Amino acid sequence: MRTQIASEFTPFLQPVISNLYRRWSMILI
Repeated sequence: MRTQIASEFTPFLQPVISNLYRRWSMILI
């Protein structure tokens, strides 16, 4: 069941992760 929920939430989390990654890259660089 957990894998199913993860697979359903991954498309929603992808843009959030990309945003966080960009913020971290800007802060670090």
